Amino acid sequence: MTLEILSAKQMKEVEQKAYDAGASSKTFMQEVGDNIAQYFLQMPAVETLHILVGKGNNGGDGVVVAKNLLDSTIDVVIYHLYPIEECSPLLQEHLKSFEGKLIHVKTKDDLQFEAHTVILDALLGTGFSGEVTGLLKEVIEKANASKCPMYAIDIPSGVDGNSGDATVAIRADCTFFLSRPKMGFFLKRGFEFVGKLYPIEFGLEKRYIELVKPLGFFLTKEDLQALLPHPKRTQHKYEAGLVCALATHFEMLGASILASLAAFRVGAGYVRFLYTKPVEPHLSALPVECVKAHLEKEDILQNYKKAKSYFLGPGLPLDPKTKELVFEILKKVDLPVVIDGGALTHVSQDLSILKGRSAVLTPHRGEMAHFLQLNKELEEQDLQKCQAFVDKHHVTLVLKGAPTYIFHPHETVVISAFGDLGMATAGVGDVLTGMICGLLAQGLDPFSAAKLGVGLHGLAGEIAAEDLTSSSLIASDLIEYISEALTILD
Repeated sequence: MTLEILSAKQMKEVEQKAYDAGASSKTFMQEVGDNIAQYFLQMPAVETLHILVGKGNNGGDGVVVAKNLLDSTIDVVIYHLYPIEECSPLLQEHLKSFEGKLIHVKTKDDLQFEAHTVILDALLGTGFSGEVTGLLKEVIEKANASKCPMYAIDIPSGVDGNSGDATVAIRADCTFFLSRPKMGFFLKRGFEFVGKLYPIEFGLEKRYIELVKPLGFFLTKEDLQALLPHPKRTQHKYEAGLVCALATHFEMLGASILASLAAFRVGAGYVRFLYTKPVEPHLSALPVECVKAHLEKEDILQNYKKAKSYFLGPGLPLDPKTKELVFEILKKVDLPVVIDGGALTHVSQDLSILKGRSAVLTPHRGEMAHFLQLNKELEEQDLQKCQAFVDKHHVTLVLKGAPTYIFHPHETVVISAFGDLGMATAGVGDVLTGMICGLLAQGLDPFSAAKLGVGLHGLAGEIAAEDLTSSSLIASDLIEYISEALTILD
């Protein structure tokens, strides 16, 4: 299912359109509470759920969750921060009919979080902006310091749903976003607080969402499944796709090896590993599956015979001779190409080399600085700059990080939240380069290859981290888990 990313302001407009057409906010709230309660009932070993309740309808959602769980084995406690007369009418209604344990919080010392407690944040909704202060700030800080698992309804309290601004905010392990993810999740510091993103539907019809223009699209497993290649039973290795790799210096040989193996793992049928003389004494390090070939500079096209795609960057240094080689290959080899690492630096010095090329650029934020000046904490205007860049140069851009942004000419940005913090380690970007290149070799267009490559890459990282821990994850582990990611999707 394609999920539009909306600002908090847009979401409010959409809901108002539904209300104007006869929808009931009370019914919506009941659906939200019912569905989140079901989530907790299906979780193993939830003994105690402490729900932090503010004064708006976000708090009302939290009280409905509590009411649903009163007859379960979960011990539910509501901590309420405001006098009831200050609360929204719907919240007042649910508080007055709540028959469970409710504590009126006067100071942070009224909060008692024990080791087995799960916390549900229903303090502030997506209408919040500014900074939290006073008792609210103290409650959020105490919840964060508790180290208890924390869940947020719609958005972590303290995060701006439009801009992603946050100073003090709930550090959620999981955010139950209502109907659609909010753009603030993915801007500035928002992604630092949201944790895993889990959709909760509450009866808002898609026809109302279609009345506004989305700011982005959220990459889902269903999107990835729709992009998977479907090879025919009788294909041979060249039909599965030949990828050309290139390494010119042994110091960074590992980068091109990682990319080559990743291309194989996503289904490419053949990897021709092109090398220059400095690499020759170290060829024993290459995987046996790679076909080694000395780069014949006098006949560049011969090196890329039968290839379906190639990558430039992993394993390439920044010296002038390498730049000259990169430009010569790009001029002569008219095939889909993934450009990463050192090749990004070279290409940034003369972007005209990309004209007419089917290119996917995969910079991280630091490498992107060679092309555009972006804010350290990305804002909406930075995404607009990136979109203008790809529109002008007719390339696909994968801006790597947490989250990862995928731009394609005249398309709405796609944002991927797949991944694990353990992926912030050397070589992981090289694996992504190989995966996208391997998908291009199988006939996917650049936008599809970028989306599927990014999603599979992040999903493999999540699975690997679950088995190995985030701290122990290294780039080569990721390659071994690509097959598990594919299994989940297939």
